Amino acid sequence: MFRLFFVPTLALFLWGVSCCRAAAQTDDKSTELAVRKAVTTLQEAFNRADTKDLAACWMPDGEFIGPAGRRIVGREHIEAAFDEYFAAHEDLELHLGIASWRLVTDDVALVELMTELTPAPENLPTEPLSTLVLVRRDGRWLIGSMYEMLTSVPAHRLHLKKLQWLVGDWMEQRENAPDAILQTTCDWNSSGQYLIRKFLTGGEMGETLSGTEIIGWDPRANRIRSWTFEPDGGFGESTWTRDGERWVIKHRGTLANGSDLSVTYLVTPTAGDTLQIEATDRLVNGETQPALPAVTLKRRVADSDAEAAPIELPNRVLP
Repeated sequence: MFRLFFVPTLALFLWGVSCCRAAAQTDDKSTELAVRKAVTTLQEAFNRADTKDLAACWMPDGEFIGPAGRRIVGREHIEAAFDEYFAAHEDLELHLGIASWRLVTDDVALVELMTELTPAPENLPTEPLSTLVLVRRDGRWLIGSMYEMLTSVPAHRLHLKKLQWLVGDWMEQRENAPDAILQTTCDWNSSGQYLIRKFLTGGEMGETLSGTEIIGWDPRANRIRSWTFEPDGGFGESTWTRDGERWVIKHRGTLANGSDLSVTYLVTPTAGDTLQIEATDRLVNGETQPALPAVTLKRRVADSDAEAAPIELPNRVLP
């Protein structure tokens, strides 16, 4: 009975995550981490309503430009503006998601952010975006300029940008079971309104299972949802919720034999372009299933060897 449900559960168990494209050198990775730390520091200071620490994220002569065009220059003026803002707005929580970033020079980075504010502002016509110009001074990245704007980009695409880290090719191959392989690949559809994830599992006995997941934004429920389809007739639906740096994915599905499956996945990024996945609350037809060990996936680096020798499993290819 356990083995019957173990393979399809592994198929649903695959997720790819990364903070950005794999860095070619150690210096690039350390720069990425430093840039992300600067964004996290900004977010945490805002959520504490600590205007002094918030203003300290800027350079002494840094500037903030709001969506209406108001320009505030200098830490003291930025701190005063946030004092005024928090006096009129209480119990706010901000989440800043990095949509993209790049180095302009060794000491200047351009960062595009998606802004989520809870509770959401009323009568907001479009989704907010922010552009940061970060400047490295004495080993710390500070804001030289922050420009906030309202974008006309469709909300669906903006919400899914939070899952940009899914894009790429990922693999897990266990040392104690070299023939048991988990592989997943994810990319945008042609319009950029959905993410398409394809997955493949290979067991120690040579069995394989593949499937496709379509990830999109539900404007009525105001959340990310996904739909999974497997070649054997199994299918399912998931809802995605962010919990800090971790994603909580609640899945309900129907197996090929008609059995009901429910499981919660906890996806946590770890160092070095890897992620850890845990499955909790696994139920089949309402009956608790044995616990599965945590799984770690690692990004497949595109090099000549990897491209020349793709993984092949018996009688099954990615759909």
